[in-house]
Amino acid sequence: MLYIKYKINLILILLMLSKLSLLDIDIFSKRNKIIAVIFAGRKKYLEILLRYLKILKYLNKISEIHFWQFTKNKLTEEYLNSLSNLHKTNGFFPYYRNIYPVINNNNSFIIRINFQKNGAFLLINNKFEIIFNLLKNNEINVALNISNNLYYGKQNNKFKKNKYLTYIIKIIDYHIIIKDKKNLLIESIIDDNNFNSIKVKSQINAETIWDYEESIHKDMKLYDTIFREAWHWYEAYKFYLNYNFNILIKIDDDICFIDINRFDEFINFIKSSKKNITIPNLVNHAVSLSYNFKFNLIPNSIMQNFFANRTTTLDLNRFYRGGHQIKKIHKFFLDNKNKFIKNNIKPIKLDGQRPSICMFGIVKESYNYIYNPKSIWKNSNYPKDYFFIDEPYAYSLENNYFFPRFVCVHYAFSFQRLSGFTEDLLENYKYLSNDIIADDI
Repeated sequence: MLYIKYKINLILILLMLSKLSLLDIDIFSKRNKIIAVIFAGRKKYLEILLRYLKILKYLNKISEIHFWQFTKNKLTEEYLNSLSNLHKTNGFFPYYRNIYPVINNNNSFIIRINFQKNGAFLLINNKFEIIFNLLKNNEINVALNISNNLYYGKQNNKFKKNKYLTYIIKIIDYHIIIKDKKNLLIESIIDDNNFNSIKVKSQINAETIWDYEESIHKDMKLYDTIFREAWHWYEAYKFYLNYNFNILIKIDDDICFIDINRFDEFINFIKSSKKNITIPNLVNHAVSLSYNFKFNLIPNSIMQNFFANRTTTLDLNRFYRGGHQIKKIHKFFLDNKNKFIKNNIKPIKLDGQRPSICMFGIVKESYNYIYNPKSIWKNSNYPKDYFFIDEPYAYSLENNYFFPRFVCVHYAFSFQRLSGFTEDLLENYKYLSNDIIADDI
């Protein structure tokens, strides 16, 4: 009874924090498909960020959480696998990884597969391998491998780029059955009568996108990348040109504070204004630092008269890179959080300023306009994939906005770590997230 009472009280507290009624939450979630896209590579930061993402997801303020795997670190890879569902594989790392689709009452699951090229593999119970091969005539050939014995079921579906093919995999009466939407492709006797594990991988030098209803961690998706390191952001940005959403929130993995209570204001501004990129008020961010100083959120004692005779955020570059100075700003925020999150500064247009986009929001219409090489930029002299390389492209845009009332914290940039910034403040942000959010939400 105590546990039940705790859960009920916790839900009520969360609803009070969000300032939404149950009806408001339901209406809000139905009218908006809001996806949070995280460029993920560092477990120690992700553990903090995830607490905020989970409560936003719990309150239906975001619809889906997407992690893009930009790391080869085994501990972080295992962590990402443990908290999300794999929806993209690539043959640059051609090994099987678990997925957890919903198993229906008739002991089957449905999976939709987008072959980028060549084909892909499904492994059932570590025994039965289903092979999808793309043939030269653009047909898909399906085969079942049981103990090195191959059973074929040719399919007439034509391969089309960025189109999904739907398959139904079923086990009944010690038979495995593979079907597409209309036809039985393969049926074979096996020595199992249940799904114990389901794994996927791409063929070498190929990519595959897997779409299915998740049985655990619903709507938390993991996308493996071709190059698991920084500066290869274009793969994620291209993906969302063909993905259904209303609003996309891009978040670096070291965002270590999010003001849950004003998240709706940020979303409503993005939705109503339909600007290009809108950035929140990010502690440790050049644009935010400029305006937070201008509007007295950060005192001159912290800035040490640095703004004397300086008029633009570009003038902040030397200060902005200084790890010791940024640490002072972090400490000031931690000691004066309410001063930041209760500010009433109006939205500010950012044309001509450099909005380092470690976190931003954008509507689908604007996203497909500014990130699409077929847009008005196609006749320019920009290099290949310029549209997808993050900050440099964003700097050149007009109609970007700064939304000061929604406060978040970005922990550190690489050049700050190289110039005196240390990790000891991370425990403070971990404590702050624990203080606001219950771990079991």
